[in-house]
Amino acid sequence: MIDRIINHSLFRYLSVGILNTIIGFSVTFLLFYYTEAPIISNSLGYFIGMIFSFYLNKNFSFKSNGPFELKLFIKFIFSLLLAYFLNVSVLAILIYKFQINFYLSHILSSAVYVSVSYYLIKSFVFK
Repeated sequence: MIDRIINHSLFRYLSVGILNTIIGFSVTFLLFYYTEAPIISNSLGYFIGMIFSFYLNKNFSFKSNGPFELKLFIKFIFSLLLAYFLNVSVLAILIYKFQINFYLSHILSSAVYVSVSYYLIKSFVFK
């Protein structure tokens, strides 16, 4: 049973997400420490995180072992952007329409992001 869970693409996707977050934060914080440029540090941290996420999700989460394809990378970025747009939309609706506090709204909208990005990446990018 445990092997089945560990070998499921959703578990692997969530594991990659955790590792990606650690790497993205580390890059962002390290760059900020040396440059004190918050926007550049954050942007480069996200960019490096997206590249790392693409390779790990491609090879580990969804086991798509073919060579690098720019088309797949563009689809991957598009999927993340769409999931992010839905995340922000849900966040705004929960906060401004339903008056739900930011922290709970952020948790709920993050669940939307993870769900949508997983579905898109699995069915649209690495199908």
